[in-house]
Amino acid sequence: VEFVDRYRVLMPGVKPAYKQEDLRGTCRRIAEAVLGRDDDWQMGKTKIFLKDHHDMLLEIERDKAITDKVILIQKVVRGFKDRSNFLKLRKSAMLVQKTWRGYHCRKNYG
Repeated sequence: VEFVDRYRVLMPGVKPAYKQEDLRGTCRRIAEAVLGRDDDWQMGKTKIFLKDHHDMLLEIERDKAITDKVILIQKVVRGFKDRSNFLKLRKSAMLVQKTWRGYHCRKNYG
């Protein structure tokens, strides 16, 4: 359960552990996708036995995946903020232009 919860970010579309029916198969798919089909790691009945370099590789890949997700969230939030600011500035500029044009027309033709 802990393995799926911790490393499911490495495979898109993997549900959380409490929604899984086949946790063992999900663990195997995650491990094979990241570590390959080597004989250096094994699955027991309730545990996955990894060497130190496999554990480090999983952590590095997890860190990269989480960093990518964080960057995506930051990009969307910054885009929303900048777009809102741009729309506010454009609305203000249009108000100034509209007021100036009205004043100019009244001054010249009135």
